[in-house]
Amino acid sequence: QTEASEADASKTNTVKPKLRNSDIENSKRQHRNRVEQCSSKVQAFLWIVAAGFVVYSTNLLNVVVYDERVHRGWFNLGLFCFGLSIAMTL
Repeated sequence: QTEASEADASKTNTVKPKLRNSDIENSKRQHRNRVEQCSSKVQAFLWIVAAGFVVYSTNLLNVVVYDERVHRGWFNLGLFCFGLSIAMTL
């Protein structure tokens, strides 16, 4: 009976491995990285929402396409340069 009770006691008294300082630091670093990544994604989403609100509230698309006050030559040159800049960035 003593062997059986010792075996039962050894099962219930399992020792958890101690975490080393490097493990704790790695865990903290991973948590910090996840928080920063989540924060940047939320900020990007809010910027997109703000841009969409500005486009919608100023009626930008109708003004750009149909308004006679827009000088088409300069506007098309600006669009071309913007597209060229985006293409060079990618």
